[in-house]
Amino acid sequence: TCALPILKKLISESPSEIDTPHQIRLEKLLVDLIADKFTSSLINNSEIDSIYEYCFKQYKIDEKKLMRYARRRNAQKKIEAVLHAVKGKGTYD
Repeated sequence: TCALPILKKLISESPSEIDTPHQIRLEKLLVDLIADKFTSSLINNSEIDSIYEYCFKQYKIDEKKLMRYARRRNAQKKIEAVLHAVKGKGTYD
């Protein structure tokens, strides 16, 4: 099989780093897992809470950047619901 890269335009104001402009931040990926039709089709909806749980346990997630990008993608309510579910499990504070 042939692995083809997927290139997409960045949404304006998407989280990025100055020193690594061609890499995406985890906050962007987490929002896109829910907000982007193509990306969200790659995983099962039942796995989203587990993915968020794992990411918040293993990495430092900037919630302000996460929510700002979620608002930009019109996914704020969906992201808030996931965060509420994950917080309810006591994963992070």
